[in-house]
Amino acid sequence: MFFSAPNQGRKHGTFQASFKMVLVMKLTATLIVAAILQAHAVVYAQKVTIKGDHITFKKLFEDIRQQTGYSFIYAKEQIEKASPVSLHVQNEDLSKVLQLCFSHQPLTYVINDKIIIVKQKPPAPSAKPVPVATPPVTGEVRDSASGKPLVGVTIQIKGESVGTTTDSKGHFSLDVPDNAVLIVSYVGYNKKEVRVRGMSALHIALAASATGLNQLVVVGYGTQKKGDLTGAIASLNTDNFNKGVASSLDQLIQGKAAGVQVVQNSAEPGGGVSISIRGASSINAGTSPLFVVDGLPLDNSPAISNTGNEYVGTRSPSNPLSTINPNDIQSIEILKDASATAIYGARGANGVIIITTKKGARGKLKVNYNAYFGTQNVAHRIDLLKPEEYKSVLNSLIAEGAAPVGNEVGNIAGGGTDWQSEIFQKNALVQSHNLSLTGGNNKTNYFVSMNYFDQNGTVRSSEFRRYSARVNLHIQATENLEFGLNLNTSYSMNDYAPIGFGINGEAGTIYNALNFDPTLPVRDTAGAYTISPFLDLDNPLAEIYGKNAN
Repeated sequence: MFFSAPNQGRKHGTFQASFKMVLVMKLTATLIVAAILQAHAVVYAQKVTIKGDHITFKKLFEDIRQQTGYSFIYAKEQIEKASPVSLHVQNEDLSKVLQLCFSHQPLTYVINDKIIIVKQKPPAPSAKPVPVATPPVTGEVRDSASGKPLVGVTIQIKGESVGTTTDSKGHFSLDVPDNAVLIVSYVGYNKKEVRVRGMSALHIALAASATGLNQLVVVGYGTQKKGDLTGAIASLNTDNFNKGVASSLDQLIQGKAAGVQVVQNSAEPGGGVSISIRGASSINAGTSPLFVVDGLPLDNSPAISNTGNEYVGTRSPSNPLSTINPNDIQSIEILKDASATAIYGARGANGVIIITTKKGARGKLKVNYNAYFGTQNVAHRIDLLKPEEYKSVLNSLIAEGAAPVGNEVGNIAGGGTDWQSEIFQKNALVQSHNLSLTGGNNKTNYFVSMNYFDQNGTVRSSEFRRYSARVNLHIQATENLEFGLNLNTSYSMNDYAPIGFGINGEAGTIYNALNFDPTLPVRDTAGAYTISPFLDLDNPLAEIYGKNAN
């Protein structure tokens, strides 16, 4: 009871203070609203009169400033982009005039006190495209060589984490946009990128990777992984072959395998070569290895002349490998030692070269055509005595008793003959045309090729020409039965000009051209080929064309 009166006094004082604070807040809010309404009233109370056509914004702002006292803040570059306006208003509200001026312009404005700030109009928000539902992309992934489905292949959208894998039949399904790029990857195979481009069904073929220890190498009658090999084997494919003009497969591997020496014994078109693997053998005569083409041994015996006789003497036999079109070769395996060549017995004593030709691949028909043209010239000629110099030397020898008196060399008929120019031809043409067709389906694949090769030698009347065709067919009749056909036919013509030391040990064309009398013409006055009176040599041109000098 003692404290009741004071407590009541404090409570009453607090109530009065709170009531006064509320009154002050209400009064402040009322004053602010009144000020805002007064400002708007001032803006709307401003009247403007403007009449004119094609008025620039600079002129428009100046007229409004003079009539209302409002100032403008703007960038010069902004109003230069605005289009002139045409207005015919009288005693109109400033706000309405500003709306008319800034409509359909790239500018807008803000009024702050008596200042009008002009600024760039913000870009209109672009409408979000409505997503269009697209059906999922389906497809299958198979091995490009065998056509068998690949299980567990990863298919991923490039640049995203969305992806899937193939099932037990090599099939997959994935929701992707039309312009997506799919990355297809599988262990032991080359990665591949596939563009969808609106397609709903994809047929993808992956090629096995040819690098590392997982590479398959042909050995004997089968294949092994390179990492499992115990014998010495060199494996080459189309990426490792020598580039450029190659008339036969030995030119593809020259210098490409360690321990394998490839020497071209003759520079003539289609000339023979000698291949030795780790030196010569003591079992078989010669150094030539055994060649096996698609599982069949190739006869590498010397070529037979058109008279039915084997070429003898120092001329190299024609190259049997030149009958095979180099464009048809997919890979070459070189078996170097006994453990690798054991399956072939004594025939493989000099090593074995296994040649695998191209096969068909599953897919639509593909037609490939490649051709090249080139020219050949003699890189260097031997400097010889000119006819006058040759005459002087011979006469000096005759004067010293080298021949009976009276056999002096007479006048040079027609300035003599440059025999190297006579036997060599400039820009000898070489050309090759190759056409191949490949394709197949789940059951059958095929590879068909045709080739025409023509090489003219730098020595006149020398030429090698080949016509060849190949058909490789593979049929998977049932799951456990498959069979194939490898057919190759070749027809070649070899026009031979005896060079070097020629047939039967006789001097060849080039040797004769370097030693034949340069003072003599090609033919005598009777039209017959000339004969050297001092040396027992044939006329080089007569030898080229197979003519008797008489």
